[in-house]
Amino acid sequence: TVNTTFATALEVRVIDQFGNPVPNVAVTFTAPSSGASGAFAGCTSNPNSYTCVATTNTNGDATASTFTASTTAGSFSVVASDPNVATPVTFSLQNSAGAAAKIAITTQPTTPIIAGGTESLSVSVEDTYGNLVSSTDSISVALSSNSFVLGTTTVAAAGGVANFSG
Repeated sequence: TVNTTFATALEVRVIDQFGNPVPNVAVTFTAPSSGASGAFAGCTSNPNSYTCVATTNTNGDATASTFTASTTAGSFSVVASDPNVATPVTFSLQNSAGAAAKIAITTQPTTPIIAGGTESLSVSVEDTYGNLVSSTDSISVALSSNSFVLGTTTVAAAGGVANFSG
């Protein structure tokens, strides 16, 4: 979930050609610098929060520091690499949207909506950070004119989006 710490630490094991663990190898964990991503906390030698250098222990294990999801939902990869190791390790991760927190207009009518008209309105269910929340909840829109409510229309959202048309 966005803006929360991943429960499982990112860890790799470095072994030699005979399968023996290799200690004291500096492994760099790199996440995307923007978009769906995350930040490493308290990592020694990190020039920025989206990279972390961890040194392998006597078992050949390098564990990145705590990794917290960014506020952007989506899929992304974190790569663990070392210039002396031929094949980097890629972790495929997902930041899920948070709980529904607001409704936003995604397609606004260009002219006033009138009964029998062709204008449409789309609204989306979003989390606190503006990520689309996959919701099938019913959303109601009240039409008004000069402070008088003219009627209410309810539509079930599909994938977090409700479409209303005239």
